[in-house]
Amino acid sequence: MSDDQEKLKQALKKPTGDRSQSSAPIDEDEDQPPPYDDEDLPPPYEAPPPVAAKPYDDEDLPPPYEAPTPPVAAKPVAGSAFRRVAPSAEAAPGGALLGRSRVQVRERGVVVLQRQHLQTSSVSVSTVNLYHKAQLVWPVAEHKQYVNLTQQGSVLSVEGNDLRRRGNKITVKTKLIDGLRGNQVYVKLKYGAANSKRNNPKPGIEGGLVAEWCPDGGIIVAMRGNDGQPDCEATFNLELGYAGGDEVTIFVGGNNKCTDDQVKIINWRKVGFQITKPRNMQIPTLQIAHEALRDVYVEFEKLSEVNLVHKDGPPGSWIDGVPTPDGRGWLKDGELIIGDHNRAEFEKKFRFAHDKDPIAHLMFCHKQYDGGPPGNWKRVSLKTGGFDKEDPTKRLPDATKPSFTLKVPEKETKILNPTIQDGNHPLVSGKWTTTAPLGHPDNPGKGVKKKAGDLTAANVEIASDGKSVKVTLPAEAAQIVGNGKEISDKKHPIQAVLLIQVAKGPYQGESNGEHILIVNHDSDKQVSSTICHEIGHSINQAVEPNKAPPGLTHADHNRSYDGKGHQGQHCALGLSDSDFAKPELAGVKYAAIFKPKCLMWGDNGPQYLPWREVDFCEMCRPFVIAEQCTALKK
Repeated sequence: MSDDQEKLKQALKKPTGDRSQSSAPIDEDEDQPPPYDDEDLPPPYEAPPPVAAKPYDDEDLPPPYEAPTPPVAAKPVAGSAFRRVAPSAEAAPGGALLGRSRVQVRERGVVVLQRQHLQTSSVSVSTVNLYHKAQLVWPVAEHKQYVNLTQQGSVLSVEGNDLRRRGNKITVKTKLIDGLRGNQVYVKLKYGAANSKRNNPKPGIEGGLVAEWCPDGGIIVAMRGNDGQPDCEATFNLELGYAGGDEVTIFVGGNNKCTDDQVKIINWRKVGFQITKPRNMQIPTLQIAHEALRDVYVEFEKLSEVNLVHKDGPPGSWIDGVPTPDGRGWLKDGELIIGDHNRAEFEKKFRFAHDKDPIAHLMFCHKQYDGGPPGNWKRVSLKTGGFDKEDPTKRLPDATKPSFTLKVPEKETKILNPTIQDGNHPLVSGKWTTTAPLGHPDNPGKGVKKKAGDLTAANVEIASDGKSVKVTLPAEAAQIVGNGKEISDKKHPIQAVLLIQVAKGPYQGESNGEHILIVNHDSDKQVSSTICHEIGHSINQAVEPNKAPPGLTHADHNRSYDGKGHQGQHCALGLSDSDFAKPELAGVKYAAIFKPKCLMWGDNGPQYLPWREVDFCEMCRPFVIAEQCTALKK
């Protein structure tokens, strides 16, 4: 060890009485540092000569460094032996004390400590960045938010029964670990690349900002109390929008790098359902329906089941039932038929009519026929003579034989016996009249009416397919019916008119807002297809003109159509432009023309199922995802 080093070692161990003054003389000829005039940094370090050191009297600082081989004393640098180092760019304004020493703080929560590093040289300085680490308080893990549910709903379940998971807007809580009231947390967002085009309400932070460090949006929020106190966290409101599957990741930090903690939020929707069905009916698992709806970010939750018996519903609702011997009950309920004539009675079985959650009422039946609303039941007039309804220029022949057949001209119309409207015979009224010329004994005139009479149920036989009736004239009419034209002819044609109660159908199902009618089947695929098709109608599918979600347009769906032989709005993805332009698309013939890709095709019959999966096509899917789904609409 050199003499200079030995002297320095002894000087560092030698106590001094006053820390503010050196006990060793200072050479006046040496360059002295300029006076300290920067209040936001400690005073410049004054390197002592190799003489006695001052005693250590600061309990909150480490003891002086004692090197086994002290460095050779260096001449103080002009200006200061303490080199000022600019803090990192992440720092925010502020100042603080560390023990009894002043340090520079450029960011709230970021401490920049500068001191001499004696191991290398008297002028070498290290910068230590110390800051409170940010942490998310809620939500804290990959988070599923049900954006279509409201706080007013009470039936559908959410994870942990946490009401904060309901709604399209949440309050995010974050904090700084060991942070103090007023300390700031930096927040930035990152949206998923495949998010929906829906733009109202627009996702984002309420009162947020967009900057270079947060191009998708961000905010700087302050803690409301010291860490550990009640409600100490920093909070902000985040609008998530209504689109299912939209993703946003929240990043937080003690500086604007926001690397301390993060959480991903995914938008989901939830729809509940109640099953109402005949008590002995076995329905499929509906697993395919669950999967198809999950594909568009809709969870389908079963809430209740109601079982029906023969006495439920107005007369005519059940067919082929077997009564008990005393006639007071039913050994066999038979088959349930539901349509617009009795649907309202079964809709009353819905237990959740007043809840604010979106809940579907799945009403299962054996057959669906529409008999017409009460007071306006469907009827057809069948007659001989007159003119053809489809061709008004074509005159229909009158009856010339004692028995004849009358066909039902309307499409999708059948005669059911007994009727579904009231359980009675379908014949409402019937009349026959001779066409014998005036002056004939059958039509004498002079105040005497021509021969005529009533046709009753005994005169009418319904064909098995329900598309025609065979009329047998009563004896009086049978005796005078013939093909004569002149007054001299004995027999003349008979004109007959029947008023028949009919039903339209059969159908596979329909939607009436939350009430959805389903014809049951052994096939889960067929039943699930019907359910998803009708729920699609209840959430505005296929999209109607002027009803596209904000940010999308009806023109984006160039295969959406209304009518064309079907009831309501549907999707014809797969049809060529020329076929799509046709006024009529209904009928099984189109099964051979093209293979519909979408479950929203207007004919949901089983003939389309072999090649079609139960899902919304690529054209409908963006509209389904963007729908608000807070209610099931009519």
